[in-house]
Amino acid sequence: MFSTFPFRDLVRRWAMVCSVVFLLAVALPAPMGAQQQPRPNLRVLFIGNSYTFTNNLGDVVAGIAAAQKDGPTITPTIVARGGTHLEWHLKNGPAMSSLQAGRWDYVILQEFSTLGGEIGKPEVGDPEPFYASVRQWVPKIRAVGATPILLMTWARRGAKEAESKKLFDAFGHIASELDVKVAPAGLAWAEAHRRLRTLDLHIYDESHPTEAGSYLTALVIYATLTGQNPGGTAATIYGHPVETGGGGAGFGAGAMPTAVPDMTLTVPLVELGPATAAELQRVAWDTVSRQTEPAHPTH
Repeated sequence: MFSTFPFRDLVRRWAMVCSVVFLLAVALPAPMGAQQQPRPNLRVLFIGNSYTFTNNLGDVVAGIAAAQKDGPTITPTIVARGGTHLEWHLKNGPAMSSLQAGRWDYVILQEFSTLGGEIGKPEVGDPEPFYASVRQWVPKIRAVGATPILLMTWARRGAKEAESKKLFDAFGHIASELDVKVAPAGLAWAEAHRRLRTLDLHIYDESHPTEAGSYLTALVIYATLTGQNPGGTAATIYGHPVETGGGGAGFGAGAMPTAVPDMTLTVPLVELGPATAAELQRVAWDTVSRQTEPAHPTH
């Protein structure tokens, strides 16, 4: 007589094997190919003056990117010297050699808040030297495969509305001529002044940014580069402090300090209250999102 017991035993053993395989598949980590891919990284060169190296704007932008769950990380390099126009960087200092040496995704150009105006006064001067500099910088940046971004600076405290408009219009004019994206920090500052009347974005000299001013500017840059809302960013951003030297101390008209980040130290660059940080994030995104598209690399 044929017995069914060996067959039943075989079925039970097969069921046990399948159960073990299932449990292992659930418990073991996914194969390397199925793991979450690393976030892309953007290499960004900042060229400017003390508006860029105050509070180390590059590291603040990088800190904002690092705090976001999605989107790219950002590796910044700043080439900045106090009291200098973009025209100066065309023939002096390491800006041009840095541009040629690095494989940049973006290059951010930062000019005086008075363009061709006198240092220390809020009046905006002749924008033609600014236009001429940008007309030289843009093709050089594109020639190395990077995307140029104009950082629209903010008006100085005490500037009349007509002066602010002249400043903002100058950026719009040259950006339209050369098809260059603008990071509209100046417009965001103006909006923040309307919404947050007690928050000071300028330091005592009525020109350079407070930590809140640098934070707002960095939020605008991040949103412009990525097209992503910077909401939820940490209110405290850490990075490398910037030491200045080689031309005098301070920000006076005769001083031209060169920025050198101290890579051996990591300190809080920006420390704000959560409510203030959240409102600045909203201002930045509201300002940038009025533009049609985020910046995109050309390569």
